[in-house]
Amino acid sequence: SASAAASAAASVAAAAAVDAAPAPPEPVLAQEVEAKVKELKAAAVGKRNAEEEAFGDSEGESDGCGGRFDVDLDVLPVDGILPGCLVRMEGLQARPELNGLVGRAIKFNEEKERWQVRLEDRRDMLLKDENLVQLCPDECEEVESEAARLLEENRQKLVAGLKDHGDEVPFPAMSPAGIEELTDEQQDKQNAAKAQGAKALEEGNFELALEKLTEAISIGAASALLYARRAQVLMKLDRPRGAANDCTAALTINPDSAKAFAIRARAYKKLDRIADAHLDFQTALKLDYDEQVYEESLEVEAKVKELKAVAVGKRNAEEKAEAARLLEENKQKYLAGLKEREGEYKEKADAEKAEKDKVEEERRARVRKRE
Repeated sequence: SASAAASAAASVAAAAAVDAAPAPPEPVLAQEVEAKVKELKAAAVGKRNAEEEAFGDSEGESDGCGGRFDVDLDVLPVDGILPGCLVRMEGLQARPELNGLVGRAIKFNEEKERWQVRLEDRRDMLLKDENLVQLCPDECEEVESEAARLLEENRQKLVAGLKDHGDEVPFPAMSPAGIEELTDEQQDKQNAAKAQGAKALEEGNFELALEKLTEAISIGAASALLYARRAQVLMKLDRPRGAANDCTAALTINPDSAKAFAIRARAYKKLDRIADAHLDFQTALKLDYDEQVYEESLEVEAKVKELKAVAVGKRNAEEKAEAARLLEENKQKYLAGLKEREGEYKEKADAEKAEKDKVEEERRARVRKRE
């Protein structure tokens, strides 16, 4: 795990620091330090691989992290960073907006002497050691806890948006909660039901395929691929809401299932949820490019552009109307202000005229007196 990797990294740093300790009783040779580093890294990578195998998809789908972290320990830099650990980016001059972001170190590229780091949005970047800081165990737990919280929050939003099956028949049964592992007998039953469902799908008997795949799912511990297969059948039966519901369940199990994203995109398209369909199509293509999916995405992309153009036109018209309204409003305020002060201006002008007439009258009086 990331915490274990961070702990191992701390041990690596401690081992490397032995060389710098003041006056050790028995000096540690550089070769021994390097050997200790490799030993610790091998243990951490081995544990990570074991976890990947334990929690991997039995149907053979990607776990989203490139599978096992099979690495050449000889090419890893002796700096404590281990494949699979969480790292924070810092000191990036060309892309300062990335500083502070957290990603996962996937593998070390020996040719380019950089780490492949996967960000939350599934982008991969190649970064130098000096721009990466491995997170301590507490930071790793905090980041992973927040990621799990956001994943569950998004799942709840997606499920809430699909609970209404509209004019479709109710959604087919889901896998029972609390069953994480099947007995040998249950596994045999599930495999048999899946095989029958696959055969029925191949023969075009979609109702039977749905029945058998639902039977397999109802046994428990259904995989993301099994849900995606049933979603594919539901689309054949013109039940896009049910298909989208199954795809959401699949993505809860495996957030990197390109197949589930692609099928849900088709379901959203049929439900006229164009923006959602566009997002799912693009995500599916990023995860696993497929020519057919790309061709399907073009129509949705064109509709999204059309909708955006309409939205932009509407927004521009609204902004123009608002600007004209404000201009008229300010004009009326100005005229109202002038009218309010009109009496004040007249009174002031009358006073100035009276004062001027008074001064003139006084001048004339003085002239008459001299005469």
